[in-house]
Amino acid sequence: MAEYRIIFRGKFVAQIPQPEIRRRLLELYKNNQETVNLFFRGRPLVVRKHLDYPKAQRYRAVLEKAGVPCEIVEEPATPPVREEQNTPSARPRVPEKETLPSGGPYSGTRQTEATASPKNAPSPPAQSATGPSGGSLFRGSRLQNISAVIMIAAIIFSAGIRIWALQNAGAIHPPDHVTANESEVCVHFNGTLFFLAPDGHLRKRIPLPGLGIRREPAGLQLLRNGDFLIGNLEKGEIVRCERSPLACRRIGPAGQYTINENFKFLADEERNLLFISDTNNHALLVQGLDGSALQKIAATSVIRFPNGMALDKEGRLWLSNTAEKEVLSFEFRDGRFVQTDSIVPLRPQTEESREMEEFLKKKPAAGEAGLKVLLEKMRELQKVREKLGDDLLHSRPLAISWDAGGNLWVAASNARISSAGLGVFDAAGKQITRIPLGEGAIPVDVTTNGDRVLIADSGLFQFLSVSSEAPRPVAFGDEVFQREVSQVRGELRRFEAIRAWAGRSIWLLSLGTLVLAVFIAAGNYRRRRRASLRAGLPARSPAPSALTAAGVQQDPGIRRHYCLEFSGTGSEYFRIWIVNVFLTILTLGIYAPWAKVRSRRYFYRNTVLAGHPFDYTADPLALLKGYAIVGAGMLLYSVTKYFNPSYALVVFGIFSLLFPLLVYKSLRFFAHNSTYRNIRFRFLGSLGESYRTYLLYPVLIPFTLGLIVPYWEFRRKRYFYNNIDYGATPNTFSGTHGPFYTVYIKAGIVMALLAFGTVLSAALVLPKLAGASLSGREGLGSGFLLGALLSYGVVLFAASFFQMYLYAWTTNYCLGHSELGEVRFESTLSGGRLFWIRVSNIIAIVFSVGLLTPWAKVRRMKYVADNLFVITSRDLSDFASASTVEQSSYGDAATEYLGFEIGL
Repeated sequence: MAEYRIIFRGKFVAQIPQPEIRRRLLELYKNNQETVNLFFRGRPLVVRKHLDYPKAQRYRAVLEKAGVPCEIVEEPATPPVREEQNTPSARPRVPEKETLPSGGPYSGTRQTEATASPKNAPSPPAQSATGPSGGSLFRGSRLQNISAVIMIAAIIFSAGIRIWALQNAGAIHPPDHVTANESEVCVHFNGTLFFLAPDGHLRKRIPLPGLGIRREPAGLQLLRNGDFLIGNLEKGEIVRCERSPLACRRIGPAGQYTINENFKFLADEERNLLFISDTNNHALLVQGLDGSALQKIAATSVIRFPNGMALDKEGRLWLSNTAEKEVLSFEFRDGRFVQTDSIVPLRPQTEESREMEEFLKKKPAAGEAGLKVLLEKMRELQKVREKLGDDLLHSRPLAISWDAGGNLWVAASNARISSAGLGVFDAAGKQITRIPLGEGAIPVDVTTNGDRVLIADSGLFQFLSVSSEAPRPVAFGDEVFQREVSQVRGELRRFEAIRAWAGRSIWLLSLGTLVLAVFIAAGNYRRRRRASLRAGLPARSPAPSALTAAGVQQDPGIRRHYCLEFSGTGSEYFRIWIVNVFLTILTLGIYAPWAKVRSRRYFYRNTVLAGHPFDYTADPLALLKGYAIVGAGMLLYSVTKYFNPSYALVVFGIFSLLFPLLVYKSLRFFAHNSTYRNIRFRFLGSLGESYRTYLLYPVLIPFTLGLIVPYWEFRRKRYFYNNIDYGATPNTFSGTHGPFYTVYIKAGIVMALLAFGTVLSAALVLPKLAGASLSGREGLGSGFLLGALLSYGVVLFAASFFQMYLYAWTTNYCLGHSELGEVRFESTLSGGRLFWIRVSNIIAIVFSVGLLTPWAKVRRMKYVADNLFVITSRDLSDFASASTVEQSSYGDAATEYLGFEIGL
């Protein structure tokens, strides 16, 4: 593996005072005065030796931050073999003064290795089987490790907050019971019984702990004399409580019968009976109100999860058979209770309703055709619902009650509790009307109080009243009672919001931690791979007469790595950008060429390679002429398209024939006006090759079913990289089209799988979303619209990621296979990082109303520059200029006007 040394030439950063530099070095070297003094002798100094390239970069970054600019130089290709390196028991090497080989850049100069390492620079990682740089793939920088620890701590904190919110929300019992006699109403919520007058005036409170009940009650019934029955879920028993003085005794279930969980009861004071619906055991029981003679009531229908009960005027018992979606009736006959033929189904048993029930159980076919069929079927079923006048999804009877007019009130919801309401049936079981309760309603108990019906709704956290004068539900209770309800409801909503936000935070932080881990692993893998590639690069020997800028001969076999540096800032470019925008708008676009030249010059002149910046020398007047010609062409196309679309096709065909010429001109203009060290770049591609690349291959795309797209991308890159020269030195491109096919095929497979998964998810989720919308006021299409937007967002997100991935890969591949004479290039762009930069830039631009556009451009440019390297064993000033002629700006103007970025 190639090794590198860090060399300090003896000159500090001029902008930083030397006392400040000395202070920073003392801090880095832990107050080692002897080591720090070596930097101030005014001679070249070997700071560190025998480092891999990533490690050398980190050392150089730490020293340059302290004001000590350094260079990274590769060790000689054949370093001497030391005996002690192969001996396990050898003592550590003692740093000593040494002289570089004769003929090197520091020939005859004594150089000393700094004997201590900066404390902020991490020690070289040990070699391991995982890669050249060794160590764990998930070992990041100090900032990355601190970020990971912070996110993990935030996850733990969010989990604790979520558990705390869940416990507090679970301790609040929503309204679940309401009962009434002729003179009083009793309700329960949040562990307290409230006794109210018929007009809603609050009279008394009784906390459940005072009755020995620690959970929400299983049932509640107010008797005529003011006593009340309450079910204890914890013990599975029913107790009767006298209110003056307050005393309770157990009355059921009689005998040794055990109720595990979930039961309801109903007292028949006329016959001194107590009915019990044992929900979990699917049984209907009856016993004496005094706690004797328990027996099971036989039924001809299947009873599953029995729930609420009610008595009509004739003394018949009505039971809500929840799972079977119906209400059964029982009467006392021949000394026992038997089931009658009166059954009230919540869902009308018609052919249309049965068809809907069967259809909703089936999954639609995948693809667009299946979704269209589902949409049409949903529309038909919506018409069926309107025809029947009933909400077919409200299928679970939770509670029932008979009013004074002989009507049966049934509080019901669907299986997912996404829609609920009150159904009113006559004595024959025909539905009269339905009263919706609103989104999120869960009516769990209902009772009759004179000419009103009272509802306990745990979803809305409210007690509601419905009467003939007020057909719409209104809140029940006076101001004092409603204030208490609102206060507890607010507490519950706050805990639920905290729980929800904590849950989202856990997911987001977990995702962020995962992304950070992947980013660290990818970065470590990329550095290891880059080190491995550098270790395998052959050493290039420059010409013997090659001289440095100082006139010192280069050392044969030593390669230098230069990294592009971008020194621009968002604040500086903002001043240029805002003026450009203002003047462009003020001049109706005439200032656009000057704005473009100013922006490019700023980015060029702040991009530095080996201490020298690039420059952009285009004439804005030339660009203005090109803009005018291209703008006239586009105006001609728009006018012809407006008056005669057929002529517009002719104009578009002419433009298609001219497009390769515009690309050719654009690349020549772009290269001619790009300079480095006052030497211009040149583009020597032919016009014929441009027509083959930008006209012939696009025409072949539909005939090859898109299989030529990777080859077309390869030819576009080769057209640029194989024809760009720097002065008189040509650039050669040695890449092939095979890797392009490999990458495009992999990306295509992943995109196809993602598209298939999106369509499949939409096929499974959209019916549920559409089904949920049937019960509300949003209409049928809202669920489909939401699902379509989510699917489109996922596909757009993935397409953007793969676009950045392909851009990073093609740039890395093309630069890695390009040679400018003795100069080679290396690019380490990451598609994931570019994607994150693009997404975060878009978010920043949107939320700043465009004001962060300069910051976004500078940020992306800095990342690109930091990952482009020039590798050479010759001095970058040893290039000859070549004479060129002035190039036309039409092509550059056209590609800029149309939004194309040609070449790079």
